[in-house]
Amino acid sequence: MLTGPSATRRTLNAYLPSTLDAMSAPGIADRTGIHKSCKSLEVVVNVLNDYCEAANALVAIQKKLAKAVREAASAKSINDIASNALTSSAAVLEAVSEVDSKFAKVTDKECDGISAEGCSSERGKDPR
Repeated sequence: MLTGPSATRRTLNAYLPSTLDAMSAPGIADRTGIHKSCKSLEVVVNVLNDYCEAANALVAIQKKLAKAVREAASAKSINDIASNALTSSAAVLEAVSEVDSKFAKVTDKECDGISAEGCSSERGKDPR
């Protein structure tokens, strides 16, 4: 068994790809390719913004539904079994809306960050 720095170097070279192979880049992009990539990213940001709005709307609807179910559970004309089922359903809906609300806030924050990065890089500024 070989020891020492040269043996270590030979062992590493046997397992690691050459630097040129690892660092070889695809050809230089042409103007139309760059334009298509920018348009694709713009579409992604716009759809992400729509997704954020939909997530916020879903949270609002879930809260309204939970409130309506809870009110239905407290109606005098509903028997105990149905009332308990509706109360449990309302609790589940409230929990789901709470989780979705936190998710929507995180999504909004990410969407704002991505939009800010795009705007600052369009102006030639560093987003950091």
